[in-house]
Parts: sequence; C-alpha cells; structure tokens
Amino acid sequence: TISTKAAEDMIEFLLKVEGMSEWESSFVTSLKAGWKKYGSVTEKQHSQIQKLVDRHTPEKILARAEWTEGLPKKLR
Repeated sequence: TISTKAAEDMIEFLLKVEGMSEWESSFVTSLKAGWKKYGSVTEKQHSQIQKLVDRHTPEKILARAEWTEGLPKKLR
C-alpha cells in the first residue's frame, strides 16, 4: 500500500476537478473514503490516481478543448 502525502494531495486535487466522468468522480470519492479509513491506497489505485491527475491538468484540459474545437460540429 502507498500512504504518502502526495497520494492524499492527488485525491484532494481530483475532488476539486470539474468535468470528470461519473465513474471518475465515484472512484475518487471512494478513494477518499478509503484514505480516511485506512490511510493508504493500493499500488493499482495509486497508478489510477496518477492517470487521472495527468488527464486533468490544466494543460491537458486546454489541449482537449482545442482538439474538440477542431472537430466538425456534428462530431462534438
């Protein structure tokens, strides 16, 4: 298990992110509850947290928005 401050900080960051999918939001909420109860996350959970953080950085959000703008309206 991983019980670092960085993991907790990533969970807190993700709880504030807007625009996550329903699954992502539910997953992060569940992780927060697990963190409160156990004080750690598994290696697989940590890996998924890192992927979510990477996906929801301001730079990635902007890149997705710019990519979407380039699509025909029919495909947006």
